[in-house]
Amino acid sequence: MLDISTYLRKTFEVQAVQVTDGNIYDVAKWCSGGIMSEDGSPFIKVRVERVLNERQTRAFPGDWVVFAGRGYKVYTDRAFRASFDPKKYEEPASV
Repeated sequence: MLDISTYLRKTFEVQAVQVTDGNIYDVAKWCSGGIMSEDGSPFIKVRVERVLNERQTRAFPGDWVVFAGRGYKVYTDRAFRASFDPKKYEEPASV
């Protein structure tokens, strides 16, 4: 008989920032990336481990750069919002 169980994905925290026209240089500095341009559109070239395609290394305005302990990743806004929720802070107990 096959014994199938249900598992929950372990949660983990990440640091993330959404790239904008106004912060692109600061984000590039934070992730040690370089500013480049494609068809006149600036993007950050991010060093990403285990790259599946070139787009995963390019953070355009509107994309998110995420640091998850061992390295950086790039997410489109849609993919980021589907994968992450803001951390909820609880009020400290009053004494």
